[in-house]
Amino acid sequence: MGKKKKAEKKPEKERNPDPKWEEIMAKVAINGGALKDAVDVMKSDFDVVMTAVKQDGLALQFANPDMQANKAIVTVAVTNDGPALAYAADALRNNEKVALCAVRQNGSSLEYASLKLKDTRRVVLAAVAQNGVSLRFASEALRADREVVTAAVKQNGYALGSASRELRGDAAVVMDAVNQYGMALFHATPKMKSNREIVLAAVIQNSNAIEYAGHALRENENFTIDAFEKGAERKFGV
Repeated sequence: MGKKKKAEKKPEKERNPDPKWEEIMAKVAINGGALKDAVDVMKSDFDVVMTAVKQDGLALQFANPDMQANKAIVTVAVTNDGPALAYAADALRNNEKVALCAVRQNGSSLEYASLKLKDTRRVVLAAVAQNGVSLRFASEALRADREVVTAAVKQNGYALGSASRELRGDAAVVMDAVNQYGMALFHATPKMKSNREIVLAAVIQNSNAIEYAGHALRENENFTIDAFEKGAERKFGV
């Protein structure tokens, strides 16, 4: 048998001798935004851009288009700063895995996802779990979806304002919203604003919510006193 050939070593990437290059590498390592001041060729260098987005995901905005279309670069950028998705190439803003990394870091990053992903349940659920008010960036269909809206208002009651009118008039959904944030009563339908149990829950959570109650409940002295007392009991244990 012949001798086995030794595995060839991969040639190491040559270190760029340009002092300016090393200077920029050192700068982006401590301030990713310094990529803005790099010469154009550096903004297309994988190592330089990766170093920058590891430090500050939003540095992606200063990279050249070829790096904004690089999945590895963009994934690191949005994992650090979800809104960096705004600077990714269209194909990556339509990539579910990339979008999930972004919205899990910052739910509002859903704003920069493709229309297709704004209508993708898994992505939207991940977004509202991190930030309920990101529901406003979801498709019309998902803003009318009970599961999605319930998840959103439980995270942030004010997300009720982005739900469909039908769900803003759904007692269970509205109750979840005002239990999380009483002032969400503002976004409920008139019928819900006149629902004694819902208004009571809202005022117990936040006494200022009484201003959004229906006229009859707002002017009912016995009701308001009872609601304020229960609110105080919950808040102060008195």
